Formats: sequence, C-alpha cells, structure tokens
Amino acid sequence: MKNQCLLLIVLTSVVTHVSAEEFNAVYYPNGLLTMRVINRTANDTIVGLAQISLIDNARIPYIMIGAALENPAFTLDLGPIERRGIAKLSLDPLIYSPRSTILQSEGDVRLDSVLGGHTTHGVVVTTHTPVVFQLGAIIDTTMQAEPFVALSYPLNAEWYFETRTRFRVPQPQYDHNWFADYPYYPGRELFHSSLYAEYATARLKSHLTLHLSYGPRVPLRPGLTFLVHGTQDWIGGGLVVGAVFPDYFNGAGAIIEEWGQIGGWLDIDLNSYLTLKFTLNNVLYLPYVEGHALHWHLSPLKLESNTMLIFTLPIDKVIEESIGANQNKSDTTLESQLELSYRYDNRDDASARHRIRLSPLVRANILPLVIEASYRAEFLADIFPTHTALLTAALNGDTIEGSLALRMEFEDLHGNRKIDGECTARIALLPSWGKLILQYQLPITTLPTWDNSELTVSFTLEP
Repeated sequence: MKNQCLLLIVLTSVVTHVSAEEFNAVYYPNGLLTMRVINRTANDTIVGLAQISLIDNARIPYIMIGAALENPAFTLDLGPIERRGIAKLSLDPLIYSPRSTILQSEGDVRLDSVLGGHTTHGVVVTTHTPVVFQLGAIIDTTMQAEPFVALSYPLNAEWYFETRTRFRVPQPQYDHNWFADYPYYPGRELFHSSLYAEYATARLKSHLTLHLSYGPRVPLRPGLTFLVHGTQDWIGGGLVVGAVFPDYFNGAGAIIEEWGQIGGWLDIDLNSYLTLKFTLNNVLYLPYVEGHALHWHLSPLKLESNTMLIFTLPIDKVIEESIGANQNKSDTTLESQLELSYRYDNRDDASARHRIRLSPLVRANILPLVIEASYRAEFLADIFPTHTALLTAALNGDTIEGSLALRMEFEDLHGNRKIDGECTARIALLPSWGKLILQYQLPITTLPTWDNSELTVSFTLEP
C-alpha cells in the first residue's frame, strides 16, 4: 500500500505540470488508477488515456494506454479499440436481436475511452474526406493481428454506402471424434468482407448488408442481412431478415450453425399512458451430422418472443387536471410493466415478469437539500417477488455538492429472507482550479460488510 500511494503521488505531481485544457484522474482502493488528458488547440485535439494497476499481490500489474489525435485531415486512434455497428456484423451475422444497435447503426472502429477491461487493442487511422477511408489493425488476447480497411461514402441526405474487409489467421480447430459435427477450420487467412447500403428518410430507414466469408483454404460463402424500421405518430417497428450460405465461417474460425433469421419488433402507443412493445426473433438451424451417425438431422426450430405492456401514469398531472393546480409538484410517476417471454429451443421455456415502479414515491425540497424516495417491485412466474427501495438526498451549492444514496433489495425465497443493497456517499468540492470528488460505497447484506467497502478519489484540473 505504501508503494501504491508513493506512485500515485509521483504520477499526480507529474501530470499537474502538464499544459492541458482538462486533466482527470480517478483512484480506486483496489489499486487501479485511470487518467485522462485532453488538450485542444486551434487545429488539433489530443486525448490521452491511461489505466494503471498498482496491485502488488498475486495479480499481475498491467498498464493500459490509449491516445487519440484529431485534426481537420484525419483522426489517429491508438490503444483499446471498440468495434461499433456493422463493423461487427459480418463476423457473425445471425446472432443479434432485432432491436440490437449493431444492426441499426453504421460501422466504426474507434478508441474506447471507457477503458473497461478490453481484450482488443490496435491502431486506426480515419480520414476526414468526402469518401471516408479507414485503415487499421486490431490485436486480441491470442496475439492474432487483424488488419482491416473500410470505405464509406454518404451520397446525399438519404443514401449512405460502406464497405469493409478484414482478415486474420484463426487457430485450426480440430474435432477428435471420428466424424466431426461440422468441418473444422483448415488454417491460413480468413477474410470477411461486407457491403452496406442505407436509405433513410425522416420516418423510415432501411439497411441492406452483403457479407462474404472466404480464404485460401475455405470456399467463398455469402450472407445477407436486411433491416427496415420506422415510426409514424403512435406506432413504430422494424423487420429484420438474414441468411448465410452453408459453411460460412465466423470471426473465430467456426462454422455458423444457423442458416436463417427472421424477426421484428412493434411499439404501439395506445394512449398517452399505455405502450405495447412486442419482439419476435426466429432462428433456423442448418442440418448437421449427429454424433457418429452418417445421416442428416434437422435441428429443431429456435423461437424467441417477448411482449411488454408498459403503463405510465404521471400522478401529479392527473391531480392537477382533476382538482386544479398542484402547488407542491413532485413529478411522481407510476410505471407498471408486464413482460411475457417465450422461447422454444428443443424444449418449451415460458416466463412472465411484472414490474411496478413509483419514481419518485416521495420528494421534498428542503433548501439546499433535495430528498427523493422511489420503490420498485418485480414479480416472476413461480418465483417470490423482489422489492427494491431507493432513498437519495442531494446537496447543491456554489462550491460544494453532495449526495447520499441508499438502495435496498428484499427477497423472500421459501421463507429465507435475503437482503442486498449498498450505501453510497459522494461529495464534490468545486474550487476555481477544477473539481475534487470523494465517493464511498458500503455494500449491505444482512449486516454491513466493511471489508468490501470502497473509497474512490478523483480530481479534474482545468487550467
């Protein structure tokens, strides 16, 4: 612990002399220090990220560093990398829910500024030109490099096109049985390419993506994903259809078992208080050789459905409309959610869930304090209900801010009562040079567990 504090003091003394527009550092009791430096000039913006483990026990210390340089000509990202949108889609086209943002957003590969336990790192260069050119390489935990190139072109306000190609060399996957269920990956490079076209209007958006999986030792196999979704006043929804040719290898070098997907969602605002949400996802599987038998067997259909009925009632608005103006408004809202789920995959699996939430249940303004309390109950079919209560108190001032939050969950399983929750205290000092935040978390079970409590210190410099 002495070494951790010494290193923290040294790092703090070094970075406080850095000429930057903003500097932020957060230290956690488990020995983790994260820092962020942002420097903006007339033409360039430089963002530096660092995550340093100061733990000196059995765990291996590590350092994670990321940086981004942005100017009018290009952006350079170096460090933990995150794939977004359709940049992930061609690697496994049929695994995403119809409501997934992966299906609904354009592709991008950028620096992840959260620094949240990433397993992929790399370098990416993105040009700021009418035809956006992106080139980079990603390295995962197996130290396998994955170069990629992408071109995107917004033709006008309605049409957008994008194409991507990446390759890597997955490890050959062998099946030690005499008869393998699926062909194993034979080695060498594995390429994935995609061509994406989008047409969007004010209320309707459609996407069409063509996928290709190929390599020197594997055949060219295509895939297709089509998505259309939109909104019109009180109704909105979408439809997704996808398919891949047999022997389509995913990003890990494994055969995709599914061959088709059809799904969609529908949101209906029945009135200002009642909303109906319905989701359906249907996945079809490929025939395969079962065990050691030399016969083709058609896997059962996999079907997933989810229906949610949401009722939201602004209590204060009802009172105001019924008996006149309400002088002590608390914006109290009663929300009730009834969720029915059904899944068919070799066996039936149905469940029902009902949530009731009052937020806030009570609100009081005692200057300079604001106190709120909320309540939520969740009922599952054949399972005892879970009750959650939340109490918060906030203090707002010119030079100091503070809050205290208490969250408690009560559950009764066959007479065995279970209590779970946490208490969080936070105070922020606002001097002229930046911000200093102290936060303390205490987990609560049957009794407070002081050994697992956590004190977090963060500060921001804004010279």
